[in-house]
Amino acid sequence: MQNGSFTFIVFGKTPCECWTSRKPCITHFHIFGWIIYEHVHEEKRQKFDVHFVKRKFIGYGGHDGIKGYHL
Repeated sequence: MQNGSFTFIVFGKTPCECWTSRKPCITHFHIFGWIIYEHVHEEKRQKFDVHFVKRKFIGYGGHDGIKGYHL
C-alpha cells in the first residue's frame, strides 16, 4: 500500500461493476466533435421553418443536478 488506498486487479470488470455487481449504462455517451441534430420547438419556428438544426457536440454539461449536453 503506497498511496493509502487498496488496489487490486479485476479482469473484465469496471470499478463501478465491482461495487454494484452490474454493468454501468453507457448508451448516453457521444463522440466529441460528432454532428448532432437539435430539435427546434414548435414555439420557436414558423410553419415552413426547419424542425432540426445541425450542431456539433462539444461536451457534457449540466449543473445543480440537471443533465445536459453542450452543442
